[in-house]
Amino acid sequence: MKKLLLKDFLGVCAIALVLFAVSSCKEPGPPKGIITILDSAGTKNWSGANVRLYSIVDSNIIEINEVSDASGKVYVTLKLPANLNVDVSMANPSIAGDKLIGGGYMMFEEGKTTEKAFNIK
Repeated sequence: MKKLLLKDFLGVCAIALVLFAVSSCKEPGPPKGIITILDSAGTKNWSGANVRLYSIVDSNIIEINEVSDASGKVYVTLKLPANLNVDVSMANPSIAGDKLIGGGYMMFEEGKTTEKAFNIK
């Protein structure tokens, strides 16, 4: 009887160990973002737009500057979660010397990819 209880106990311990190893906590990945730059109607993606992500924390400026690719997108990977302001600008292709602008706010969460579109006018 004691041998049977010992076998059952060891079997339960082995199963628990395997379940623990399989479900052990994995560190979440870095916060990522995909920013899409659209025209004022939201129908056309703009490539070549200057995108500035920034925040002021304790009198220090955190800043990332990127340019949207051919598909009108900017891909960002951060080291830590953050809430950042977004400014978008580019030369107006229709009117010389004019600028198209837009912007807003974006939250980057640990282990997640946040996607957001910004319209420029």
